[in-house]
Amino acid sequence: MRRGTVRRCLTVPIFALTLPLRCTRHRVSLAAFCRNGLSMAKVFIPTARLENGSEMQKLSLGLYNVPRDQVKAVVDAGLAAGLRSFDSASFYDNEVEVGEALRSWMASGHDRSELFVTTKVWTTDLGDPESAARSAETWGP
Repeated sequence: MRRGTVRRCLTVPIFALTLPLRCTRHRVSLAAFCRNGLSMAKVFIPTARLENGSEMQKLSLGLYNVPRDQVKAVVDAGLAAGLRSFDSASFYDNEVEVGEALRSWMASGHDRSELFVTTKVWTTDLGDPESAARSAETWGP
């Protein structure tokens, strides 16, 4: 197996199909399904109870390599499927679009407390304690 390949596909049911969320072997992406007008069926996603009592999903939708013009469709499809945890980073160069998609979802009457958004601090920002705060500001409330 080549370095960087994924040994096992993470899948979410879509009608009678399954969609690999991250699979280098199949070269299929959630964005491709969104572009073709297919939507995801809502699925059960197990959660973990955090020390503050919140329930956080154990599955997060990673947004690395999702082009800016496709972020809203991908995030919307994830939200429609029941995902409430998203993973991004300033390095992905799509945080503004992620924030716009999440704010749009909240503006339609959903509560911010349902969402979990994670980020990473790039090596050049290790000495900058405000790096994660800037990402959170980009995403919005």
